[in-house]
Amino acid sequence: MRLLILGLMLGLAAGLVLGDVYGAPGFLRDPLKSLLDRGATPAEAGAEPPTGEARGAGNQRLTINEAGLDIIKESEGLRLDAYRGGSGWLIGYGHSRTAREGMTISESEAEALLRADVADSEATVRSAVMVPVNRNQFSAMVSLA
Repeated sequence: MRLLILGLMLGLAAGLVLGDVYGAPGFLRDPLKSLLDRGATPAEAGAEPPTGEARGAGNQRLTINEAGLDIIKESEGLRLDAYRGGSGWLIGYGHSRTAREGMTISESEAEALLRADVADSEATVRSAVMVPVNRNQFSAMVSLA
């Protein structure tokens, strides 16, 4: 199941790069693309890693950017009091590992939990993507994961 989700995620991310012919549906592509393009430097927006990197080795240094975090924050929403989710308790921006009934956190704690949760997705994307990608492409894949 995890492999299927990762495959779908990579397909959507590829659609952002390849455009309308092979792309993601407009309702997904346009908001993600505009969020990722916002505030990107030319190097982040489209610069490819140096050529000759074998099997995505240059991706090992990539981390999610602020635009990618904004996508997650916008889609998850912030809740400082624990709430019941589909399979258990959630808090902050959809954090589940340590959430429990009656728990309350601050906004800065929610941010820290989000960054810790994202680290797992970053590692998964790094290990699965075998071609060089730029930071915006990487961030789109991590936010979908």
